[in-house]
Amino acid sequence: MQSPSFQVEVSGQDVSAVLADGLVSITVTDERGYQSDEASIVFTDLRTRYALPRRGQLMTVALGYGGANIACGTYHITKVSVSGPQRRISVAARATPVGSKIIERRSTAWADGLSLADITRSIANRHGLIAAIHPEAAAIIPGHLNQQDESDLNLLTRLGALHGLTAKVQDQRLILAPVGRDTTVSGLPQTPSPLTPSDCDDWMLEIEDRDQVTAARAAWINPANGRREEVVVGSQTPDARTEVVPGTKATEQEALSAARARLNAAARNHLRASLSGPGRPEIRAEGLVVLAGFPDAELNGEWKVEKATHTLSGTLKTTLTLTPPTLA
Repeated sequence: MQSPSFQVEVSGQDVSAVLADGLVSITVTDERGYQSDEASIVFTDLRTRYALPRRGQLMTVALGYGGANIACGTYHITKVSVSGPQRRISVAARATPVGSKIIERRSTAWADGLSLADITRSIANRHGLIAAIHPEAAAIIPGHLNQQDESDLNLLTRLGALHGLTAKVQDQRLILAPVGRDTTVSGLPQTPSPLTPSDCDDWMLEIEDRDQVTAARAAWINPANGRREEVVVGSQTPDARTEVVPGTKATEQEALSAARARLNAAARNHLRASLSGPGRPEIRAEGLVVLAGFPDAELNGEWKVEKATHTLSGTLKTTLTLTPPTLA
């Protein structure tokens, strides 16, 4: 295998050569959902030739092998520290812009009839971001909506939880997409990354002992007759449990979205896996992996990446947290 490699730019300037002499580590953490992705770099600058980066500067990181680096993300520098006598510099950065008002509380009333696409685009424009909306999320109309002493990001996160969606800031984009779907934000199919025991240094499977949930039920009001009706997703069986979504939804589509979200959340809470091994920087959160050849049958099959951490420190390592893909 070729030697690990990297490329780091700060405000468009390639600083890889400066870092190479005394690099201690580069760590990139990519998480599903509203958690802001993070990057950190630690290096020793014995020649005192590198001016300390400033808070708020943009930093891009790419990792790979033999110079074939894969972009891991764009981050805003949030903290810089330096210690002596060896002038050891630590840089921390996050995907969410420094000082972004997207996490500040505000109060506003949204017009009725707006879709989640309309709301996401409005919020993205307000904060200088590019809206990236999955086709499944775009057409959902949440109904009457009040934002009271709540941040824009929390609003999208709250709405997303009702419809099985995730909202996050990544690479200068405001992303709204279904949790666990096997398509990209643009709606294109994802290509799963295959992994076998030979690709891993270690792995772990957790199966929580709780009643198995195979279906979820939600209620809605049919405007044609004013009656309360129900929708069910999944498979109802005598020896399994059906989750019930509280309350009554305004439309059948909203009820379906809420039931799917409830069922998939139950599946993720029941089964979880983690593994680590040689670096695979192309694997990111919300991506798919297919495990094969593991001694425990429950491990083999398709998984969704909940969290991916890539660390370059002499060698390039990747650690993944995995959850089951969507059930409905």
